[in-house]
Amino acid sequence: MVAAFSRHVLPLLSMFPLAASKPLLSGRNDEAEKQFRAALKLDPNHAMAMVRLARVLLERRGNYEEVRKLGLKAAELQPGDGLPAAMAAVALFKLGDVPEAISEMDAVCRANPFNPVTWAMFADLLAASGHTEESKLARME
Repeated sequence: MVAAFSRHVLPLLSMFPLAASKPLLSGRNDEAEKQFRAALKLDPNHAMAMVRLARVLLERRGNYEEVRKLGLKAAELQPGDGLPAAMAAVALFKLGDVPEAISEMDAVCRANPFNPVTWAMFADLLAASGHTEESKLARME
């Protein structure tokens, strides 16, 4: 029974967040949020579902505390991936701790120097905080 579950259901769980991405990409954030939360009920340690749920919450411009928690937990689960930690830093920025958010994002980019997504997020964060020249430099990385 367990072997059958592992063979048939577990591969579906890993694909579930990908299926939930379709509503996210088409702007149906309510549906995407429900599906990512459902995926996390099935597998509370699914880092990709955490990151994508955090993205939905960031787009809605709210619940930044939850975004931060999701990003930190996903970063813990996937330490080599800079995106979860970057999401946590953006949430910290949105919560008003600009210096610490910049420091965290800088550390993310230094740990992941070849990740263009985290550099773009860092550039956006720098621009939003008034660091125009530093933002331009980050965009060149």
